[in-house]
Amino acid sequence: MKFDSKILGIFGLFLVLFISGCGSQRSGLNVSLSTNEYIYHSADEMRLNTTIFCSMCPEHPENVAITVRGILDRRGNYRIKEDRQVILNSEKNNEEFVFLMPRCYGCAGVSPGKYNIRVDIIKNKTKIWNGSVEIYLETNRN
Repeated sequence: MKFDSKILGIFGLFLVLFISGCGSQRSGLNVSLSTNEYIYHSADEMRLNTTIFCSMCPEHPENVAITVRGILDRRGNYRIKEDRQVILNSEKNNEEFVFLMPRCYGCAGVSPGKYNIRVDIIKNKTKIWNGSVEIYLETNRN
């Protein structure tokens, strides 16, 4: 079987582009998550900072949605919940989310313990990044 060098060259170029990530929605996107504390108490303020590094965004701004979910109560409702539309237009994009911690007893339906706060970045109805940060919720300050 004889191979045509043009076809082999085109296939090689396609393979290099595919491996390098060109055309991938994830290329050039890196995300860092942090909170102002690890241990929170009832009614404390939590600041969740997302830093999105996007090497292509200064030339090609991206319109994305950031969703934050965490602390599921006994009724199946998220006590930490926000959706935000943002335009990534620089290499380093910062978004801060501020929440009040729920009470850990009674009708709040939340128990003390470890919780993950999940962050998803969505573009054109497709999740292009997801991650989480762990926090610990306590009832009262001593």
